[in-house]
Amino acid sequence: SDLLGDLLTDELVEARTADLDFDALAPALLPVLWGRAEALRLAQRAPDVLAFPFTDELVITLAYPVEVGRRYLLRADVVDQGGPALRAALANLRRRTPPEAVQPMGEADEPVFGLDCADGLDSSRLLLLPELAPQWREHGLLAVVPAREMLSFVPFAHGGLRHLRELLNLAANGHGALPFPVSDKLFYVAPSGAQSIHVEHVAGHAPRLALPAALGERQ
Repeated sequence: SDLLGDLLTDELVEARTADLDFDALAPALLPVLWGRAEALRLAQRAPDVLAFPFTDELVITLAYPVEVGRRYLLRADVVDQGGPALRAALANLRRRTPPEAVQPMGEADEPVFGLDCADGLDSSRLLLLPELAPQWREHGLLAVVPAREMLSFVPFAHGGLRHLRELLNLAANGHGALPFPVSDKLFYVAPSGAQSIHVEHVAGHAPRLALPAALGERQ
């Protein structure tokens, strides 16, 4: 199965391609997100894997298909710190993400939204989220990526914040139950970047965001 192939390839991440032709490989590259814990385990297995920090909780690797699943690029495979490879992977992901992939998860006027693509990399679309939801990009979005095949989000606005508990439940349940867990954290995403957001839980009260000063002033 695809999941078994992905697992096998993760275990074989140190295997080298005998004759790597980057120009030929670039159209097949895709970004794969890892949570902090899994990224550390990956780095222990393959210390020379090419990785880009995205937030304090997330790391980006670049993968391409092989017969049994995916193989990850190593630092020795690229030049210029991998910038062109990352740009190529993001461009490929952009082409593989139609606008209709953004779907409401329910019938409320202001529901939680999710991604529905068939390549098992919906979490990676966190990197493109402001482009996929342009109507909310100015003030940003709150999103969760509990596992590799899941991305859910709401606008960073009063209507979206009403779904905060639902979003946190999706993060916790998905991270604990789905294959290839990524993170159980909440993320603020805007065109300028992304960061994890701490959530305070007080008995008898709704969850409350502990916003960094800059975000608090914006909201």
